[in-house]
Amino acid sequence: MSWLVGGSVALFISFCAWRLIRKLYHSRDEFERLSRTDALSGLLNRRAFNEAFESVQDNASLAIFDLDRFKAINDCHGHSAGDIVIRTVANTLADSFSSLHPVARLGGEEFSVIIKGGQQGDRMALVELARRKIEALTLNFETDVVSTTVSVGVAEIVPGRRKDDIFISADRALYLAKASGRNRALHENE
Repeated sequence: MSWLVGGSVALFISFCAWRLIRKLYHSRDEFERLSRTDALSGLLNRRAFNEAFESVQDNASLAIFDLDRFKAINDCHGHSAGDIVIRTVANTLADSFSSLHPVARLGGEEFSVIIKGGQQGDRMALVELARRKIEALTLNFETDVVSTTVSVGVAEIVPGRRKDDIFISADRALYLAKASGRNRALHENE
């Protein structure tokens, strides 16, 4: 009789241990997902984006999107309105690019996309389509309607080119887009 009680206790303990290990496994997966995701936008965070960026060697473009005059939205409508704008733009970018193209919120009102494959002109067309979708957004905050635009800088990812240089070139193109009137996408070669 003692072997029956001992076996039942051992079976119960094994079942409990299995459930705890399973729960720990799922918690670890959730922690890993959260550590790679921007909490506000749901996109990749900078760390996850940098990992994806390092793995791309050629036939791709880096696009940096920056919301135009975002501070004015926060100042006029409050930070909750700014958060809604960020989430809406994040969703628009995620919808504009397939899962093949990593999309991230780098911080503040800055987003980035690695556009893989195709020709340079095709990649720029995808960027321009995303820019136009964002330009067409209208968001309601209490009694106000708010719209936003983005400026975009694009640089090419080619073999042998340092990743830092690619970011610098995309950033320069972004600031040139802002300086030349905003709400436009410029390639580093323009």
